Amino acid sequence: MYVAQVPIPPATAQQKDVLNAVVKGVMATYDAHFEQLINGLVLELFFPYDLSSANIHLFDACIKAGMGQLAALEGKALTTTAEELATRIFVNDHPIFGMLFDLQGLPVLRIIEGNE
Repeated sequence: MYVAQVPIPPATAQQKDVLNAVVKGVMATYDAHFEQLINGLVLELFFPYDLSSANIHLFDACIKAGMGQLAALEGKALTTTAEELATRIFVNDHPIFGMLFDLQGLPVLRIIEGNE
């Protein structure tokens, strides 16, 4: 009933492709980091100014990291590639991991989560 009242921000074709690829990653690996990345990408759609001001550009970082390669894969190839990608991007020194960490300190996220 209330979902119809929530505005859904527009996404570019490239942003949709990135989101689809990350969803495939979580489905293939069940890695909670991919779920956290989906949340971050959705936040970037809803609050682009807040994230950009904090130098958080997850869509760009996903494209640069090669997330799009998951889109064309299926089965074992998808699982293997998603796992390899996860071991590369969800480590302390990777920009995506750093941006996901930085999200936690944003006032907009703290308000949404009721921590403010």
